[in-house]
Amino acid sequence: SVTDISNLMKTLTKRPAQQLRQVATDLFKTAAGRGLVETNPAELTNKPVAKKSRKRLTGDQYDSILAGAPDWLQNAMQIGLISLQRRSDISRMRFDGMKEGYLYVIQEKTQKHDTGYLKIAIGASLQGVVSNCRDDIASPYLIHRKHKKRIKRANCDHWTQVSPEMITREFKDVRDSLDIFEGMAMNTRPTFHEIRALGIKQYKDAGFDPQELAGHSSDKMTKNYDSGHEEIRWIETKTR
Repeated sequence: SVTDISNLMKTLTKRPAQQLRQVATDLFKTAAGRGLVETNPAELTNKPVAKKSRKRLTGDQYDSILAGAPDWLQNAMQIGLISLQRRSDISRMRFDGMKEGYLYVIQEKTQKHDTGYLKIAIGASLQGVVSNCRDDIASPYLIHRKHKKRIKRANCDHWTQVSPEMITREFKDVRDSLDIFEGMAMNTRPTFHEIRALGIKQYKDAGFDPQELAGHSSDKMTKNYDSGHEEIRWIETKTR
């Protein structure tokens, strides 16, 4: 019955509950097609929705993870905090994307909506991190490392580039190695993405409006292509 399936779904987390519902739906569709049942009870159940349990990253937690992180992850964390960009965009930042005092970023998540073209003025804090990114490893990417093997990796076009997934994994490994997270449930521990939220909070606390820098839509952010033209309109913004 609907109640049977619903009660079973309640004993599972979101992903397994979704899988159970889908398999049961397909099963009852097959049964209905053979004339064995008249209704599909699985289809009548509510789709499972996960409750957000992730904790926000505090400044002290950020500092602790930063202190225990390898150099390349420190650079990624600091760029994330200052520029408010997502891990995928941080992973794709290139040295040749810096021109005349600006860092040009095409935000991957919003590229198809023509709203993610940022021209970020490189202030002192961001310049300091960029300087740290320049080391003895020849790489076109700001965030890079010397991998054990020179092989092609998913979402990477250079052997030194660090993928978004590697940023997430390394951040998690460093985080979980720290005593300050020992008593916190694994599914509530802050992820790399929470650096963006911490950065936005710090900007607001300092009296800066982070909306354009974060790439959020606003009245000022119009489409990047003029009607009938293909010239990109970069949204000029700056860090604090």
